[in-house]
Amino acid sequence: MPGPSSFSRRPAPPTAGRLRSAIEGGRHSWATSLALHLLPGVPIVLAYLLFTGPLVRAIGYPPFLAWVLAMCLGLVPVQLGTLFWLGARPGGRRSLRGVVAYPDRPIRRWPLVGMVTGLVLWTFVAGSVAQPVDRVLQERVFAWLPWASEVSGTTGAFTGHTESKVVTTLAVSLILSGLLGPVTEELYFRGFLLPRLPAGRWAPAVNTALFSLYHFWTPWQFFSRVLLFLPAVWCTWRGRDLRVSLWVHVIGNTTGQLLGLIAITAGLA
Repeated sequence: MPGPSSFSRRPAPPTAGRLRSAIEGGRHSWATSLALHLLPGVPIVLAYLLFTGPLVRAIGYPPFLAWVLAMCLGLVPVQLGTLFWLGARPGGRRSLRGVVAYPDRPIRRWPLVGMVTGLVLWTFVAGSVAQPVDRVLQERVFAWLPWASEVSGTTGAFTGHTESKVVTTLAVSLILSGLLGPVTEELYFRGFLLPRLPAGRWAPAVNTALFSLYHFWTPWQFFSRVLLFLPAVWCTWRGRDLRVSLWVHVIGNTTGQLLGLIAITAGLA
């Protein structure tokens, strides 16, 4: 894990310099770590409430699309922007080297393939087991949230919409929440925040729990998200290889949506 001296930086104003030094060091304080884990969820909710929600309702598309767009608008600029801001180099260059940890690929190809395959299978099994619990929490505990019935990509969220609009929504989601979002989150949460947590051997569990809490828009999925992600986060931390959680996250997010897209276009759903 690189320490503070590992980061090259341009001269910064005093306030920016203090902020940078507080978040780029070898270990964060608990206050800094909590803030950096949880605050990125706020602009995603605000993007939905102020912009993407009204826009998608106005054009008559499934409300799930509003959350896909909100996660893109509120997630990528904040999380990826933070990493590249910290990666400023002399001469105006930007690099994630030294900001994002675990980039050196210590796990060999076939052990990595086997590990990722097993972890992806785990996410499907665990997701199937946890889904009834998610549904109960969503309907009985968090039904008061105005978007509780809109945020998931299940078939109920698409009821009443034409096939072309559903296909467009799933296609956009496949790119944004299937690829762009997971890659950004893994660089930020696992590559940047995980190795800086002041939690020792408990870092994977703390990181996974805070990552689940950061999803303010789906609080009913807290326990299932921990169940799904903790093994991949632990393997990433233990093996010091970011590819583990990155591939598990991307494959897990894209598979369900891709199957739904194929089923609709083939006339099976």
